Amino acid sequence: MSESAGPHHPLARVRVCLADPRRTAVARTTAAQMIAAHFGWDYGSAVAFAKEVVRGLTEENFYRRTTMKDGTPADEYGVVRDGISWYVKLFITGSPPRLLIVSCHLPQWDVPTPAGIVTCTQRGLRKR
Repeated sequence: MSESAGPHHPLARVRVCLADPRRTAVARTTAAQMIAAHFGWDYGSAVAFAKEVVRGLTEENFYRRTTMKDGTPADEYGVVRDGISWYVKLFITGSPPRLLIVSCHLPQWDVPTPAGIVTCTQRGLRKR
């Protein structure tokens, strides 16, 4: 796929879903539990953190479009927050639209973004 292709789900639509707690879900095992384990937080704090990370995403954090195993179009991002690298995967589905934050965890590989490479070694961002 072309690197110039933007996200399936524009961040403006993502933020509309985030504005209504009933329209946003955070995956337990690939987001909330991984955040909770990293920081030693309770589940509710981990969910709130995942939403804040996604709320702060910009076009500069976009990595690539992808497709879930069931065929649902999703988007991947890499972002550094307070010096810590995060990998995020999300999609919007349904009517009314609902946001699912599929993943929010430390990256398992370097994530190239327009802002730079979000490193998997937790050293933040480096130039491309």
